[in-house]
Amino acid sequence: MLLIWLLLSGGSQMLKAQNETIELVMKQNRDAWVCGDEDRDKKFIISLSMGEVKGVDSLYAMQVWLRYNPEKVMFVNLLDKNTLAEFFEIKGINVLDSGLFTAYAMTMGMNQATGNKPLIAFEVRYLKDCPDSVHINLDDIEFDISKSFWNRLNYKDKNLIVNIKTKETENSFVAVSFLNDTLKEFDEDSLGFITIGLNTNNMARVDSLDFEIKYKSNDNFELTDIGLFDAGLTKMSVDSIIRTEDGDTNRITIKSRLLSEIGNENVMKIKCKQVKKEDDTVRLDIKVSRINDCSCATSFKGDRMYVLSQKDTTKPIVIDDFENENNDIDSYYDFSVGDFVLKSKRETMKEVILFDMMGRMVEKIDIRGNSDYRISGQGYAEGIYIMIIKLHNGQEINKVLIKN
Repeated sequence: MLLIWLLLSGGSQMLKAQNETIELVMKQNRDAWVCGDEDRDKKFIISLSMGEVKGVDSLYAMQVWLRYNPEKVMFVNLLDKNTLAEFFEIKGINVLDSGLFTAYAMTMGMNQATGNKPLIAFEVRYLKDCPDSVHINLDDIEFDISKSFWNRLNYKDKNLIVNIKTKETENSFVAVSFLNDTLKEFDEDSLGFITIGLNTNNMARVDSLDFEIKYKSNDNFELTDIGLFDAGLTKMSVDSIIRTEDGDTNRITIKSRLLSEIGNENVMKIKCKQVKKEDDTVRLDIKVSRINDCSCATSFKGDRMYVLSQKDTTKPIVIDDFENENNDIDSYYDFSVGDFVLKSKRETMKEVILFDMMGRMVEKIDIRGNSDYRISGQGYAEGIYIMIIKLHNGQEINKVLIKN
């Protein structure tokens, strides 16, 4: 009985295996890129597989037909190494018409192909320079193979989508920046100038780009004339300048085109008018908001700067960059003696902590209940400092001070 059961069980398993569908799979085996090595990165490999082929399947020949867009790709080579096509003596490829490609492999003797390997593979070259998608469809396939295997093979509606990507390299960047970290000098007409720099190269293939400058609405400043400057006069053109408001945020979009290669150069200048001579500050942020579609740029860098104003340019600058309900402390940098000056109108001060713009603590001082205090700034570099003032009533007041 046990022997009969084993025979029946083995027979049912064999019958099940003989009835299972065999899926023909077409897949991509190597990625393709633009903006890299022209000879190497634009080539990719596709393969056809259908699982393990055994001796009883009697595979002696095969032929496949593939459809593709000849404007985008070209089939370069048949790759038979480590595939079932390697078993056969006769093999080759033909382009039958525009967009139809065939490959064949067969034996003249009794050498049938066996093993769990890809059926056949091809090297394909991408012909364009821009990122895109490539469709390759299996049009038909023929085998000299056992009828049992053929009847179980599903090869209909097989297609492959290959996505061609942009390769990131050391040259695939665009950086836009301000020449200075701060603008604090205005002429007798209350005008100051902001210089914008652009850093890219011809390997990034940038033809057109948009700059965006963003800042909080401020009655003390106006960004007026925007024009090309220095290298930008001959290497760029400005198509349009668009100003928009979103709540309390202003945006200026500068649409431009590059006429020739630009390295790391100053390209634009903005006129900034100080409307009111009051102690104030505004932060400007700049970034690249758009580039042309066929660019090789994958990395984008922006920048920020501060515009500072004061009531009298001969007096110290004090800036409250934070909104505080209590403004009972006057603070400024007295450049005549090189001190930070703090004056509390009501509550006495307990402690002062000074940070630089990188967030690093510069100094921590115990004031011991004074309402007036001076901190020597002789050892500090020129720049912007954040000061946290702790009062004896537990309140903390933040100040932004400028040493110039």
